[in-house]
Amino acid sequence: QEPQEVRVETGIRPDTLRPREELENFELDSLRMVGTVRQEGVVWALLNAKDGTIHRVRVGNYLGKNYGKIVNILDNQIELVEIFADSSGAWRERKAAVGMADVGEKNQ
Repeated sequence: QEPQEVRVETGIRPDTLRPREELENFELDSLRMVGTVRQEGVVWALLNAKDGTIHRVRVGNYLGKNYGKIVNILDNQIELVEIFADSSGAWRERKAAVGMADVGEKNQ
């Protein structure tokens, strides 16, 4: 009898029907936080993309290639939760962060 592949169903899955946001085209490690702005009680993070463009994001926005949703914005980093497929093909969540750019750091 052939061994059967066991696939764990986690109930986690990305929303593939929602429109993708512009920063989902970038790898997380190509984005650098350069500051925050508070406007009408909302905290926005400013991100520098590899192409030199500054983007403004807030909690609930998405970034990175792994369906990363911003869950918190601190003074020195953006915290997000990514959804990725593990080696069995099951969807999993993991925490990730985009940190503040070092002083004098240039886009590579």
